[in-house]
Formats: sequence, C-alpha cells, structure tokens
Amino acid sequence: MSESANTLVSPVIVCPAPPLKTMVSSLKSLSDDAVLVFSPEGLSSKVVDSAHVCMLEVTIPNKTFTSNTSNGETKIAISLTNLDTALKLADKKDVVKLSIINEGTFLQVDIGEISKSVRLLDISLVKNPPAPVLAFDLSYNLDTDSLKKAVAASKTVGDVVTFHFDGQATKITVDSKMERVEAPLETTNTTIHSKEALTALYSVGYLVQMVKTLGKDVTISWGEYKPLKLISNDGEVSLSWLLAPRNQT
Repeated sequence: MSESANTLVSPVIVCPAPPLKTMVSSLKSLSDDAVLVFSPEGLSSKVVDSAHVCMLEVTIPNKTFTSNTSNGETKIAISLTNLDTALKLADKKDVVKLSIINEGTFLQVDIGEISKSVRLLDISLVKNPPAPVLAFDLSYNLDTDSLKKAVAASKTVGDVVTFHFDGQATKITVDSKMERVEAPLETTNTTIHSKEALTALYSVGYLVQMVKTLGKDVTISWGEYKPLKLISNDGEVSLSWLLAPRNQT
C-alpha cells in the first residue's frame, strides 16, 4: 500500500464486469503485475513490457461505476494473473465489487454470492511507469476494422510493419522474400504537423496484441522515428497504447 492509502478509508468500487475484464486482460498482455490507482475520478493503471517497447495506460472513469467510495488516491500492487482468474468468474451481465481488506493486504473480489480474495504485492517492487509527453507528426481518427484487417494480413508475412504517409493518405506495408502486404488505412479528422512524406517501422507482434482490445473508433498518432500511439475510448474504459519504433536499417 502507498502512504496515501494508509491514511485513507479503503475504497470500495462496484463496476460492471466487462470494462474491468477488458482492463485487466489488456494490462496482463504486457505485464504480470500492476499498480492499480483508486480515486474519485475512477480506476487507472499503467504498465510497460519487460523490453520497454510497449506501454499501456487504462482508465475506467467514475461514471462507469455503480458505486465508488474513494475520497482520495489509493494505490495497490497486485498480480494481474490472479486478478484475471478471479474476474473470469463473472459473466457479461454481472457486477463486480472490489474492496481492500485485512488492513490493505488483500483485494476482495465479490461477484454475486462468490467472494475471492487476492493477496496484494509490495508496491515498491512493482513498476508504475510515468506517462511520457510526446509530440507527433500527425494524428487522425481511424476505422478500427481497417487496422485490424491490415494487422491480421501482416502477421503471417513479416515481423516488422512499415507505416507510410505521402502527405494525404496512410498505408502500411510488410515485405518478405515470398510475400508482400499493402493495406490502406481509412482515416478522418487528420491533423498534420509535417507536410513531408513520413515512414516508420513498428513490431507486428505488439500490434497484434494492441488491436485485440480496441473499440470501434481509434485515434492514432505517430511520426518518423517516433512511437505509435493508439487511443480507444468506448465511454466505459479508455485504453492508450504506446509502441516504440523499430530502427530503420
């Protein structure tokens, strides 16, 4: 528990199961454990993978909750595998109650009449990466289906995908000795900070994981030699992915 958590009444939140399950399964794709932050504004967490290539920040806003007793910020560290196992007991129509119990040593997960407690971790030993402030060359809204199809077509061809921007349109390509994929991306509301043509390389493996949890509409930002940022927000849960570029060799 953080020092702030020790001075506050332990929060209790009640939330529909789907956004919680999306949050935990997404975080779990990058890390085994995470710091969860309870606050009057909602529930949030940030993780980075072991190679420091990909970061994910997830937020469930307060409006999603049925109840939230947080009156300040409380941080806990928890095994995402254990929490994910507990949440798998919930169906889509279930609500989940999360309570910090036993003087901050367990997170209790209540689903209907079932109660499961998960022991908390030493928060000083769990990564809680800061969110970097970045400037991108361009950003736009993106049709998620077009991105998912492009990534699906790319994953069997190569390990690296190239994003291309010619000043007007964006496409991605993947090349191997035997195959080549070229896929245009359907974009709207483009904001351009560079009029020049741009290219950037990113790992297909990470993109495959990132697109699994995206909602219908996505905001994408990237640039030459810059990370790729994907933001998806369906109103109940917000996911912000950040993927480091690959070296252009």
